[in-house]
Formats: sequence, C-alpha cells, structure tokens
Amino acid sequence: MAEKKIITTTKVGRAKFAAAHQTGILPRITHLAFGNGGHDAGGNPIAVDDNRTTVPGQFETLRPVSSVTANGMVCTIVGRLDYAHEVGQIVSTCGLIDADGDLVAYKNFSPKAKDADTRFEVQWIEQF
Repeated sequence: MAEKKIITTTKVGRAKFAAAHQTGILPRITHLAFGNGGHDAGGNPIAVDDNRTTVPGQFETLRPVSSVTANGMVCTIVGRLDYAHEVGQIVSTCGLIDADGDLVAYKNFSPKAKDADTRFEVQWIEQF
C-alpha cells in the first residue's frame, strides 16, 4: 500500500516555479495560512490535494515571524499563532501563501489544540 501524501506543492506553485525558470521571477512567500481541516475523525492527517487554493478549514492568515536561508539551499519560514491568538482552535494544516495571494504549498498533520498557554509555531523548511 502506498504511503499517504500529507505535504504538497500545489499545481499553482509548481507552475510558478516552472515560469520562474523562464522569467527569473518567483513571488516571495508573504503569509502562512492555518486551518483545522487537515485531519480525519480519528485524528489522522488526510491526504493533500494539489488543486487546493486554500488550506482545509482555513481560519487564519499571518505574516511569517521570520524567513532565513542557510547554505544557499535551505529556506526556513517560521509562522506563529501567539499565546492569546486563536484560543480554542484545532490546528491541523498550514500553508504558504505568496505575494500574489496564491497557496503554493501546504501540509496536513495530526490535530493540535490551541490554548492560551501555548504558542503554536510552524517551521516550514524547504531544501533545494
């Protein structure tokens, strides 16, 4: 049985990468989107769909806390729901939104409850 894919670059994102090889232009990542629809009733991550334009159950879009490149080949983008932010939400998916407002990649994971005592942080690491 094939392993379920829980992370993807969307078709829009792949088309932008392909176009960048011709134009030299790739819109930067400006936001991270958070959602609560990345898991099933049993709490397992659901398979991704590279046709999506929003993360499943999207409830928040925030600017990255930081974005750094290491060794010229690894980009780390950090997104954060701070302590008082989105208290009571279940978080099970996160995606990258570019300057054009397009979802270019997203991932689903096991649900995590967001409470006032928790800072929820996502480190999205892209290795090229």
